Amino acid sequence: GHSGIVNGLDQSKLRAWQMGLTGYPLVDAAMRQLWAWGWMPNYLRHVVAGFLIEYLGLDWRHGEAWFHDTLVDADVAINAFMWQNGGHSGPDQWNFVMHPVYAAKSCDPEGDFVRMWCPELAKLPAEFIHNPWEAPTTMLAASGCKLVACGPGRKYPRSHSCLGVAHGRYPQRMVIDLEAARQRMHDAVIAVRKSELGRSLILPDGNEALPLPGGRFARVITRRDWRDDEKTPVTQQTPDETRDRTRRAPQDTMRRALHEESAVHDQRAEESSSGLAVIG
Repeated sequence: GHSGIVNGLDQSKLRAWQMGLTGYPLVDAAMRQLWAWGWMPNYLRHVVAGFLIEYLGLDWRHGEAWFHDTLVDADVAINAFMWQNGGHSGPDQWNFVMHPVYAAKSCDPEGDFVRMWCPELAKLPAEFIHNPWEAPTTMLAASGCKLVACGPGRKYPRSHSCLGVAHGRYPQRMVIDLEAARQRMHDAVIAVRKSELGRSLILPDGNEALPLPGGRFARVITRRDWRDDEKTPVTQQTPDETRDRTRRAPQDTMRRALHEESAVHDQRAEESSSGLAVIG
């Protein structure tokens, strides 16, 4: 059962997620929109759900309850079904995981959505608005926003009362190592599958079985990470150039010029090798 995957509840993590104060701008913007409007786009529902489950390591049922209370279009059956699928225990599990930064390439590439709902970050350029912790210190200072440590024992609580555009502060990330967080959740699911009960419900093809009345079973569509008994998560969302620090254009003038010249050279070489005419 799902109770074997997640143990206990970190109330501070849940509250930060609910109030849009996780330190991940795309997640926070979506959760603030939900609180203000009672609605958010479907793509972002997947982003915030994945963050709650895969990265914060919280029980999907807390997300289901929050959506039920806050969404004006909440449907009891659909809401529970989708959250259960995202929470590794539904009959049609999601074979994808939205990355809290990389997902922006599809839904908010220029950062306009984040600027609307996280105005304290509005002056950051598109390259850094979804990952402000990577912005140069001088850029953050010029934007008028400071990233601050929050929570118990810190100067600032993780609360809108002392964060936001009026105070020029945005919370530091709740989760620093996203890959490690995903690995922990991956390992927890694998452990449940390898338990005595878990092994009894694994079909020969690696999918899970759902017991039905009368001694019958239904085949559960199981995420390939676990169906194939992978050691690490394979359902990964990749970044575009803007959100990939290894490919992003440097900020200082000289290095940026060299980066752009190198990109032009690589493009010309590719076009030449493919037989396309090089124009310009």
